[in-house]
Amino acid sequence: MSAAARRLFDRATLLLMVAGLALLLQPWWVDGFRVGFFATLAGVLLQTVAGHLPAGKVAGQLHHPPSDEGAS
Repeated sequence: MSAAARRLFDRATLLLMVAGLALLLQPWWVDGFRVGFFATLAGVLLQTVAGHLPAGKVAGQLHHPPSDEGAS
């Protein structure tokens, strides 16, 4: 997963958690509490997954800094 896609995924999970909390706290829609709970739960679980994704450009390929072998 590229760095931009990972950043987008991270932001989307945070927005899902914020939306879930907003639904939990709103007083107008009775079923919003249930929807908000599951939205918050999904956001937390996806945020946990996003935190464990590798930092490399492609999943399964870890980032290795370039070597200085040919710099002399």
